[in-house]
Amino acid sequence: ETFFIATNNPGKQKEVSNYAEQYGADTNVTSSDTNRIHIEESGSTFAENALLKARGYAQAIGDTALTYVGDDSGLIIP
Repeated sequence: ETFFIATNNPGKQKEVSNYAEQYGADTNVTSSDTNRIHIEESGSTFAENALLKARGYAQAIGDTALTYVGDDSGLIIP
């Protein structure tokens, strides 16, 4: 299966690509495509923001043959 990683972070792209390769998945990560797409992270959780990114990239790129994966992480300090 081929999937597109919805992130502008090159470190995340490499990390997810390496992980996917361990399971035999092809990855489609193109920085020229991702650098011009900005998704507003308006969700109230990391999961909501990751979903917003995946859906936003899918809409912007429009290739329905791909599975889109969004990443969002952060630091929470109580």
